Amino acid sequence: MTTRPPPSSKCKPKASSKASLVPLPGGVAIFKRLCGMDSLAVLLASARSYDRCWTPPITLMAMILGHLIGGGTLETVLALARTGLLDSLCSSTKMLSTLLESTDSTSGYSQARARLGITWLRHCLGAQAKELQNLAGGWQWHGMAVRVLDGTMITMRPHGRIPERYPPHSNQHGTCYWCQTRVLACMCLGTGVILNLVTGNAMDSEQAQTVRLLLFGDLGGPSTLPATVLWMGDANFGVWRVVAAASQTHQHSLMRLTLRRAGKLAGTTPLVPGLDLAVTWSPSRYDQIDTGLVKAPVTGRLVVIRLERRGYRPVDLLLFTTVAASIKLPELAALYLKRWNIELSLRHFKTQMGLGELSAKSPAMAKRELLTGVHAYNLVRGVMLLAASVHLESPAELSFAKARAELTYVLIASALALRGGTASWDTMLHRIATGKLKQRRTPRPSEPRLKRHRGETFPPLKGTRANARSTILPPDEPALAKS
Repeated sequence: MTTRPPPSSKCKPKASSKASLVPLPGGVAIFKRLCGMDSLAVLLASARSYDRCWTPPITLMAMILGHLIGGGTLETVLALARTGLLDSLCSSTKMLSTLLESTDSTSGYSQARARLGITWLRHCLGAQAKELQNLAGGWQWHGMAVRVLDGTMITMRPHGRIPERYPPHSNQHGTCYWCQTRVLACMCLGTGVILNLVTGNAMDSEQAQTVRLLLFGDLGGPSTLPATVLWMGDANFGVWRVVAAASQTHQHSLMRLTLRRAGKLAGTTPLVPGLDLAVTWSPSRYDQIDTGLVKAPVTGRLVVIRLERRGYRPVDLLLFTTVAASIKLPELAALYLKRWNIELSLRHFKTQMGLGELSAKSPAMAKRELLTGVHAYNLVRGVMLLAASVHLESPAELSFAKARAELTYVLIASALALRGGTASWDTMLHRIATGKLKQRRTPRPSEPRLKRHRGETFPPLKGTRANARSTILPPDEPALAKS
């Protein structure tokens, strides 16, 4: 079977959802709806028992603001809170902006961040994901909600107990300085929203994280899975333990396979384009049996689809799926090709939101930064869904960086409008003048003029990129297609 990828893959929300998206109010009300605050009445009622100005909802929104502005310090978040941006979450007798006018200390906000419960943050993430799915009107493929699995590594400095929880790797040259945590993201294919996040150390494989996610849910958060789910993943997830976990929970799977694994499934049948073979995938002696996983064969289809693109070499797409045989190969190929949008979404999560390297000094705070970072990322995705629905565009075609910048500007401008429309320059200059550097009681220690070096994957580029292409690719040879 030979198929050509479509020129553009658009995942538009249902037309019926447009009417419910238009009257969404601006300002801080965007936070309340796109962050799922309306779905957390019970949790917010229990959170009001805190007799402090930094309640858990206000602290969560403040951390979201810090992620939106990109690398914001505690002082930056407090400066935004003084504008009244978070006053709508406060009681009428205890406005946060009024309480912060008499202090410049960041200790209250810092302690409030440390008090946030990780389980509570997961509940908030589940409520936010559910609200965003409702705003999008739902995106399904043949009656199934498509969830994409993908993983990435996030770097941290070895502060406190972080090296114990996320030990750095070592080789013959010694132990690496940087600690890394492996993050598995469960994302909606149609909207790009992160529905769940699973963290572990570098030795925790993505396959093991996936099995825990499929079998034991989202670790305390409210369920965000519809009745029927199609789990999708690249060749790293095309193993028996992943498809068996999906089958055990009565869900479907669409996983890419390596050539070696597909050959074992096919047996004596040649892997030719157009192959649609009914197979039974049984675990081998090399497959790991995770806790809670039943050792049973999985029945599905092994398909081979040849992708051709002008100027590129043809690529054979090897897929294992448990969907019905009535779904033809071109539909499977078109669906799998949309998975690349999730790779771009993870890049936005790490680069645009500044979450590629965490500044936390404890494992618990690292999880809080990640979960609140997902809240901020989903908030931008929610605004993109609103814009796409109103203007009948595809969310995948909109700029994430522009959406994030516009959202941050509108939130700050709304706060300034509530305070009279203009900022007080005299107050700003006064606070700048009083923000003097603290006098050290001990002399500052001498530091070497050295920096931590990070190894690069590729050598530096010298000259123009066109000359570099000509040295590795003959002019008459087509470029290789991306696998």
